Amino acid sequence: MIEKKKVAILEVLLGVFVLCVFQMDAFPRFILNGGAASFEEQAQPVIEGYVAEGAGYFLKSHSDSLLLLNKIELSDLNGVDYAELQQLVDNALNNMQNAKTRYTSLTQTADTALYEPAVIDQLLTFDYYSFQQARGLNGIIFNQVETYLGTGDVRGIYHKILSDTQEIIDKLTVVKSIIDSGTLPETASLWRLNQSYSDTQLLGQYAAEVFYDITGKK
Repeated sequence: MIEKKKVAILEVLLGVFVLCVFQMDAFPRFILNGGAASFEEQAQPVIEGYVAEGAGYFLKSHSDSLLLLNKIELSDLNGVDYAELQQLVDNALNNMQNAKTRYTSLTQTADTALYEPAVIDQLLTFDYYSFQQARGLNGIIFNQVETYLGTGDVRGIYHKILSDTQEIIDKLTVVKSIIDSGTLPETASLWRLNQSYSDTQLLGQYAAEVFYDITGKK
């Protein structure tokens, strides 16, 4: 009875998380948002559109992967439904591939657009150390953000996110092949997959936080 209650509580909490993630499409604030202001005005709507769409697909893929981990976590209690696992990993992979498509278009657009000098100057003079300390951000990941934005390389962080999505796709493809063979993936491979999602999402979030601070968005 106690184990069933634990499972029920976990499923409710996960359901709330997934619902929040799916709602993020309507309120794009979480991965790279605000960076379009770094470019010439005519390119901004296109860039911000790709950013929002890419974030939406990325977050859906992440939610699919968390549901996959949830089912594997509870497999000792509930048994393994490989058809369900296949559907979840397929969803995660398809959404990440869609995210990569948007981020590819994002980098192509940004690579041909001119920077907005006033915003780049703000990025160059921004107090990254105080910002990181005040918000308690992960120093290792935030240092990556500073490496790009502190040198005014907004295009570079876009390419970094694109590269990260390909890395996640590669890991998901391996996990999918194992599940399709009727076997559960090794726990270590799932740890690394989850870490890749989390690190990339935080990188994009921290960049968005800097952009929002500079542009005065709320």
